[in-house]
Amino acid sequence: SVQTWRLERQRGRSLWVARGFEGYKQRVIRDAAMAREVLMPKEVDDVEAFPRGRQDTTTTSTSYEETKLRGKRGGPKRHREPTEAGLRSGKKKKGRRSSGSAATSFLDSSLAEIRTGARVDGVSGIRLRDVNVGAKVWGCVIAVTGSRATLSLPHGLRGVLDFEAKGAAARGEPQVFSLGQLLRCVVTTVDEQKKRVTLSASLASLGAYPLASGEIVPALVESEEDHGWTLSFGRKGVRGFLPKHEADERKSSELDVKGLVEVAVVSVDRRKVVKCSMDRTLLSTQIARSDAGDLSLADLCPGILVRATATRVVKGGLVCSLLSYFTATCETSHLPKDLDEYKPGAKFQARVLYVDQETKRITLSALPHLVSLEENPLTSLPKAGTTADRAVVLGADDNQGLLLELQHSGGKTCAAFCHRSNVADKAVEEVTKHFARGMEVKARVIGYRPMENMVNVTLKESVLGQQVISYEDVVPGSVVTGTVAAVRPFGLVIEIAKNVRGVCPKQHMSDVTKVEPNWGKFKVNAKVKCLVVDCDYRVQKVTLSVRRSLVKSELSRISSLNVRLQGTLSHGVVTGVEDYGIFVLFCGGVKGLAHVTELGLSDGEDPKRCFDVGQVVKCRVIAVRKQRRQLVLSLNTGGGRRDQEGEVDLGPDFALGARGDAVVLKVLENDLECEFVALSGQKRRALLHATHLSDSVAGAKALKDCVRAGHRLEGCAVLSHGAGGSRLRLTRKTALVEESSAGADASSAKVGSCLAGYVHRILPNKCVVRFAGGVVGIVPKSQISDQFVVDPGNHLCLGQTVRCQVTAAAEGEEGALGLTLKTADDAGTRAEVLRALWRETETAGRLSREGGEGGADLDGLEVGSAVSCIVTGNKDYGVVCDLRGKKDLIGLITHDHFEGKLEEGDEVECVVLDYDEVAGYVDLSSKPELLAAAKAAAKAVMRAGSEVDAVVQLVHENCLVCSLPSRGNALAHAAFKTTNQQLLDSHDFFRHGQKINCRAEGSHGGRAVVSTAAVRRHAKTKGQSSRLEPGSWTTGVVESVQPLQVTLRLRHNLRGRLHATELGSADEIASLLHGSEVRCRVLGWEQSGSHHRRLEVSTRDGTTIDGDPVDVEGNAIEEGGVAVGVVQEVEDDYLWVAFTRTVRGRLHVLDSSSDFSELREFRDRFPLGSRVACHVTRCDDDLRNIDLGLPHERVSELDLGDRVCGVATKVTPLSVQVQITGKRFGRIFVTDAVRPGAAESPFGEISEGQVLECVVLERRGKQLELGLSGTVAETGESEVARRAEDFEIGQEVCGYVKNVSQKGCFVSLSRHLHAHVKLRNLSNRFLKHPERDFPRGKFVRGKVVEIVADKNQIELTLREDGGQGERAGSVSSVAVGDILLGTITRLEKYGAFCRLEGKNLTGLVHISELGEEYVKTVSSVVGVGDTVRVAVTKVDEAKNRVYLSMKGLGKVEAEEESDEEGQERDDEDVAMEDAAMEDEVMADFGGKGGEEEEPEDEIEDDDLEDQRRALAGLRAEPSSAAANLRAPSEGAWGDFVEPASATAAEEEEEEEPAAPARRRKREADVRAAEVLRARGGSQPTSRADHEKLVLVSPNDSYAWIAYMAHLLSLGEADEARKVAERALDVISYREQGEKHNVWVAYLNLEFEHGSPNPDEAAMALFKRGLPYNDGKKFHLALLQILKEKGKDELAQQVLSSACKKFRDDPDVWLASVEYQCHKGREKMAGKVMDRSLKSLEPRDHTSMITRSALCYYRHGFKEQARHMFESVLKSYPKRTDLWTVYLDQEIKLRDQVRVRNLFERIIHMQIPAKRMKVIFKKYMDYEVEHGDNNTIEEVKKKALDFVTSKM
Repeated sequence: SVQTWRLERQRGRSLWVARGFEGYKQRVIRDAAMAREVLMPKEVDDVEAFPRGRQDTTTTSTSYEETKLRGKRGGPKRHREPTEAGLRSGKKKKGRRSSGSAATSFLDSSLAEIRTGARVDGVSGIRLRDVNVGAKVWGCVIAVTGSRATLSLPHGLRGVLDFEAKGAAARGEPQVFSLGQLLRCVVTTVDEQKKRVTLSASLASLGAYPLASGEIVPALVESEEDHGWTLSFGRKGVRGFLPKHEADERKSSELDVKGLVEVAVVSVDRRKVVKCSMDRTLLSTQIARSDAGDLSLADLCPGILVRATATRVVKGGLVCSLLSYFTATCETSHLPKDLDEYKPGAKFQARVLYVDQETKRITLSALPHLVSLEENPLTSLPKAGTTADRAVVLGADDNQGLLLELQHSGGKTCAAFCHRSNVADKAVEEVTKHFARGMEVKARVIGYRPMENMVNVTLKESVLGQQVISYEDVVPGSVVTGTVAAVRPFGLVIEIAKNVRGVCPKQHMSDVTKVEPNWGKFKVNAKVKCLVVDCDYRVQKVTLSVRRSLVKSELSRISSLNVRLQGTLSHGVVTGVEDYGIFVLFCGGVKGLAHVTELGLSDGEDPKRCFDVGQVVKCRVIAVRKQRRQLVLSLNTGGGRRDQEGEVDLGPDFALGARGDAVVLKVLENDLECEFVALSGQKRRALLHATHLSDSVAGAKALKDCVRAGHRLEGCAVLSHGAGGSRLRLTRKTALVEESSAGADASSAKVGSCLAGYVHRILPNKCVVRFAGGVVGIVPKSQISDQFVVDPGNHLCLGQTVRCQVTAAAEGEEGALGLTLKTADDAGTRAEVLRALWRETETAGRLSREGGEGGADLDGLEVGSAVSCIVTGNKDYGVVCDLRGKKDLIGLITHDHFEGKLEEGDEVECVVLDYDEVAGYVDLSSKPELLAAAKAAAKAVMRAGSEVDAVVQLVHENCLVCSLPSRGNALAHAAFKTTNQQLLDSHDFFRHGQKINCRAEGSHGGRAVVSTAAVRRHAKTKGQSSRLEPGSWTTGVVESVQPLQVTLRLRHNLRGRLHATELGSADEIASLLHGSEVRCRVLGWEQSGSHHRRLEVSTRDGTTIDGDPVDVEGNAIEEGGVAVGVVQEVEDDYLWVAFTRTVRGRLHVLDSSSDFSELREFRDRFPLGSRVACHVTRCDDDLRNIDLGLPHERVSELDLGDRVCGVATKVTPLSVQVQITGKRFGRIFVTDAVRPGAAESPFGEISEGQVLECVVLERRGKQLELGLSGTVAETGESEVARRAEDFEIGQEVCGYVKNVSQKGCFVSLSRHLHAHVKLRNLSNRFLKHPERDFPRGKFVRGKVVEIVADKNQIELTLREDGGQGERAGSVSSVAVGDILLGTITRLEKYGAFCRLEGKNLTGLVHISELGEEYVKTVSSVVGVGDTVRVAVTKVDEAKNRVYLSMKGLGKVEAEEESDEEGQERDDEDVAMEDAAMEDEVMADFGGKGGEEEEPEDEIEDDDLEDQRRALAGLRAEPSSAAANLRAPSEGAWGDFVEPASATAAEEEEEEEPAAPARRRKREADVRAAEVLRARGGSQPTSRADHEKLVLVSPNDSYAWIAYMAHLLSLGEADEARKVAERALDVISYREQGEKHNVWVAYLNLEFEHGSPNPDEAAMALFKRGLPYNDGKKFHLALLQILKEKGKDELAQQVLSSACKKFRDDPDVWLASVEYQCHKGREKMAGKVMDRSLKSLEPRDHTSMITRSALCYYRHGFKEQARHMFESVLKSYPKRTDLWTVYLDQEIKLRDQVRVRNLFERIIHMQIPAKRMKVIFKKYMDYEVEHGDNNTIEEVKKKALDFVTSKM
């Protein structure tokens, strides 16, 4: 143990002594603050939060210690040491549980103290929220079940490896594990709710770790051969072999097939066979080689031994370099020596713990037990369940808990951690007040942390004495109490303890064999006693039995062969019956055989007829065969049962009612295990139930809480004998003791007689009463009370004493008495119940004082005496005082007992009304009339039985304190509860100041006792009502406490809600406990539609039910002001702050802080229920929309170069949209995010929702141009390319592809400048699909070939040779009429380009020259790459062009091509010729030049086009089933859009060919059908055809939908549903549009054929598909379906949900307006539009109004539409686009007068001439169509006048 607490400060600080409790507390506060600095460092320029692999950057420390050291070296002025007050600002609020980072910092820093004796300022461990999927981690197996293995990971994390999951074996997951085995795993999922990660140990997922000679690698044992084992390394084609002579003898048992093993690579031969060894020296000392130059971070494997070099010593540990160029960190908790002993350049051995490729983080451990691997990590730790009587406290922290040092077997010591939730049974808010450094405590091990060589412990008294806390504590043969967790077909799942479960098989559920057990007997959450039949803690498997014959057996239980068993009697279970005997199974897997001669059978009896499998038998052990591990048994026990049970000493027999005392041996949950000492001195073991401690229910509870082992309880009596006479049952109830002593026999009771008993069971319609001796009686629900009884549980409780009157000798059940509780004897028991309560309270106080556990010494304090008090505080429920001379007592003056206002420190004279010596508080009053009576020493002297008037002064739960005006205002206690009515609520019947009539009942302990008359609910006094009116104050009892509200039980059994905003202080809700009383003011009824409404209450003055526009501190909520609210809800991006019950505001995550580290911990910074002060940035007049921000955060304007934090909201290949504040956005262009060495994928590590640190580069209006911190964007704006003239011809440049088409691509050189690349300059080779070879965002390098400075244009070449290609050959080499072979190189709408073989020429085949017949599309005749015969029709030597024709020639089949004609093409020449002819040929045929930038449209794949064209026949004649699902206005399946090729195919089929060409047409159709069939594209007519089609086109949604339609036409809806599920699984995740089509089709199917309710089935499918689709698009698709099917109610629900979810999207609001107009609800549509204008941004208002007006026009609401257009044009009169739309709608209505008036209004406005030209042209077109010559001339004249006026 530690004797002297001297701590050496780091960095050479002097020694100091921690003086007492406060000194240590300050040290912990400082350490926690410094730990947070290391865990969340503030990043500076070019420094990252974590060291990255392959980089030289390291973690920057900003701690106080380093600052001070720098000051010593002559640096800046030394900073003053942080004070406790300064550090508290960064601490979390009191009572809040710490985050994972804080817990890790405290634990690891304190752990270093144990190992080194020095103090560590802070540490940064692996936190759950920092773990990413794909990270590799080293863990230790601590538990294995039949389907999963549990691993302990570094820094207390937990991992689960599910090796029985679907496909786990196929993925190469190991199937065999051993406890303590170290595994290298990969994180697959992170579950923050369950606080664990899911792992995979598949070797293929670990990366390409090196398999060179000398490397230590993991391997999977594939099989065992004659000379060794074959191994697998998770790599295709690589095998391993481990010879038997190379296997470690100690670990050879671990070489199980499908198990993992660590091996050393000896050699690798040419056949890729790896020879391995398990030499212990190699495995523990071989260091990973650093000469593997191709080793990347992805190939680095955890668990490898490396030689690390310390490059820097930081606050949390070391920053190291390893393997030449990797950077890693080693936390202080994983260093074997003090941090001061490591200097830069120090070398040490360590193992890799954690590798995260995403964050480039590597973590090491240098702990000896991990570096050496000499023994199993679990063997050096004590087993779970081990109890340490003297564990030494080494550290304490209020947020985390305790750090201890404990000794276990062999005198070994190890570190232990006790979480704050495990330090005591009750919640401990301040751990440091109860535990000091050096204190010795009793602890029990509950878990392991082998990676840190420590254990988790608990100090809870309930757990220390608990029989079972882990699987290792489960002992076969023991009887335990468990809870039924589940009822399964195979048996019961029973929870023995927390996280410890066992299974009771069916055969162990009943003593009756061959019969199905009574399943209804076992309910979930029911308590059961069970016998542990067997337990294997290694696989966490426990077998239990609830058989009564086994559980209740008093015989010895056999569970091991290591004890003397000969002659032992025991019960066993028959497992087999043979002719020669029976096999019997005992606990612990012990088996025995009873020979047929020992079965006690007569001659000729067959054992199979006499015994059944599963039968329980009693047998005697004759002999033990240890070699065979078998017992020899006999069923001839002989001598009778009692003789054979002589081992059990039952003790003396006692008669029922025998009196004596009970000495408590052990306190159980509901019982006291006692030793009964009779008056004669005889002793025997007994049980005393907690409810039998007193006749008073409240008294029994108070006494149970204070009783401890060793206490002696007087006045007990024998209530009943246990089963078999083995254990007595005692009672301490006075009523039962007196009756049993009097010899009253309830079994012979006559009708009308009165008996005292106790409630044994409560049922919904009756209750069961048990009497002394075990006699039972039944009380019907109607006989429980004079009032109407709904639930007997509201009037009685289990164990309660009751006085009954016998009404029948037998009623309801055999042997049960008929009883009633409506008896006159009960009315006179009020005083007895109160006296019983006081007796037990006095006993409890005495026992507490004797045990030193509290209890107040009243020291002569009496009720009615005057005392002097000093006010210490004002609370909502009254004034708290200290009594002079009574330091251990607290006084309370309620609001009803003082006048005026009492301030803290005031001295006041009071009267003692009542006291509680157990709790230590006194009720006081300062009323003048009571003070006068106290000074006059007025006493309540009364004759017993006399009546007296009283005034209620204090209402307690179990009694009333009254003043007696007729006795000089003397005080008396009024009892109102009878024996049978102990659950009455005093607040339902009495209140302060109420006058009542009482009867004198004597006194008790100096307190006068009176009893009230029979109480009645809703009692009222004259002139006063008991109703709870708004504004009245009342007292409520706390029923439940939640973060945002407290539920109270008020008078008249009403429920009240106390909202967090109605509390007087922020800490008040934390001080409220269940059962405590709260004084509150009634506001009114809760605004809810429920029948069970609650009253709204408040502890503050001035609030109303409607809610005033003030915050929780009473400040007005105004825009620009500061308001204080309560955290109500925390979402991913927003924080909701409640100011009142109905008013709340929204704080965006980016407005909560400007600190990068704080934004990452947004959720942890704001716990629910905490108070926060916010700046109101915007609010409506009605306070419905309130935007908030923190007062000290953010500035309105950002300057260039400022650093800001934002969230990535959209990531594209060229840019990232970043949200900086709630309504401010910026853009990071790809060229501004380039990091050194990572130019190929600047956005590779950025995902949506990620927090980014950016730099402001430029402002473009409201748009901000940003750059990533630490990138080339920070070099300055002067180096950013803006003009083409900044470049030179021939200069090498790099950029990113902006967009691409068949004509070339555009490359972004910067955010200001883009360059063009022609097709011939894209590559040296021919590109069939340039858009595939150059996708958007691809990084390219090229040379400048042309600069047009005046147009700011640049031309690049990407060719490897840097040239622009050669020119085409001369056209003089061909002549008109030549027939040549050629290859189609490109298709255009007007024709096809064909390269002539051997001529180096490319000619054009016009679409009219492709064939003899009409050709609608070029692609229908030829395709790129086709070989064709062409004839030269024209040669243009001036333009170097050749025109070709295919008429009469056509394609060339493959077999017709000669070897010379099939020579390989020169792709480079093709590219040159195409580009050379491109501009001029396209100009001749109506095309555009190739120099213009093309839109970013994707070119549809030709193969996909062919498949869709082949499917066109399916649409021509749809089946009836598919037609039912088709939406008339949107196509066959909702919003699935038919390809244009399908429509074209239908039109072609409808066209009738000319008569001479019918034969050729028919032949062409036959050939086309053959081609389609060969390609798998013929029209499917069967399931087999559809299967072929979806196999050929797995990503084609229409193929799947056609398959579903085919099945529906056959009436097979279930099969169609299966096809839809297949489609969703098969279609690639990249084809989101195709998947969306299938989802919509699936919805249509469910609406038609869903079961049992189509609507419910479809909506369930919609909810399921919502996460996999574009939310807005999916909502709108569902709305269209509902609209077509006329399901208005569902449509309204969908619209409501969509408008809330996409409130910022105009399309959703427009869909809602469209739907309402479609239904004819003009007013409703107007309301929707008004709501949309409140939700949308102002820039969207004009568009929304205009589009809504068009909806009105379409549905006939023309007047409203005109009004909307007029209102918009009033604000924007010069918007000619709006005028044009307005005119188009009016022209459709054919109202010529209105149209001409609109034209006249426009042409007389001041509009620019260019726009007016469009209006006049439209005016002229209208008059030409609808007017006459006169109107046309008038328009011309007006146009001329307008032109003249502008000249």
